[in-house]
Amino acid sequence: MGNIVILSPHLDDAIISCFSQIQTNNVTIINIFAGTPDKSTRTIWDLVCGQLNSSKMMEHRKSENNQLMKSLGITSIDLDYLDHQYRSNNINYDHIMNNILKLSPSDSTFLVPLAVGSIFRHLDHVVTRNLGLALLERRNEVIFYADQPYMRVGQTNKKYLKKLTKRIESDLRLRGTIIPVRLNRNQQKLKLISMKAYRSQYNMLNLISLGALSRKNNLKHEILFKPNI
Repeated sequence: MGNIVILSPHLDDAIISCFSQIQTNNVTIINIFAGTPDKSTRTIWDLVCGQLNSSKMMEHRKSENNQLMKSLGITSIDLDYLDHQYRSNNINYDHIMNNILKLSPSDSTFLVPLAVGSIFRHLDHVVTRNLGLALLERRNEVIFYADQPYMRVGQTNKKYLKKLTKRIESDLRLRGTIIPVRLNRNQQKLKLISMKAYRSQYNMLNLISLGALSRKNNLKHEILFKPNI
C-alpha cells in the first residue's frame, strides 16, 4: 500500500482498532466526528466521564489526541462534524465525502470500521462504514477494520473467523477475505499506553466493555477485511 488514510469515527478509534496499521509509512488519520458542540451542551456520557460541559470535554479530548499524535509522529486531521450525542440534524454524506477526498492523496487506501458488532453498533461507526462503502463504489481501495470494543477480535480460530466472514459478507453485501493481524509484545505495550493517553475516555469505555480494551487477547489481535474487487 502507498498512502494510507484511516477514517476514525472518533479521536480514539484508530488507536483502539487498527493500531498495527498506524505504524506503517505515509499514514494519515482523519477523525470525522471531532467537532466541538455549543457551550450549553450537556450529555450523560460526558458527565460520567467527569465533565459536565461537553464543549470543554471535546476540547480536552482533542488536546489528548494532539499530544498523542505528536508523540507517535502521526498526521491527524480533525473534521468538525458533531458526535451523535451532540447532534440533532441528519448526516450530509456528500459533504463529509467531499472533505475526505480533498484531504486524501489520490492513491490512498482507506481503512474504515466494519460496524457489524453482534450486540451493539455505534451510529457514528455505521456512518463511517457507509462512507467506506461509498468510497469503494467510487473505485477507491478500501479495507475494513473490526472496531473495538463493539466487535470481538480476541478469537482468531477458524470457526469464529468463518462465522464472522459470513456476517460481514451478509451485512455489507461484499465478498472478501478476513486478515487476522497479530501485534508483537512491543506493539501491544505501546498500544495500551496509547489508549490510556485518552484519559477522559479510556477508563469508562473499558469499564462498560467489561475490560475488553485491556484484555490480553484483544491487545494481541486486530482483524481486517479486504473486499474482493
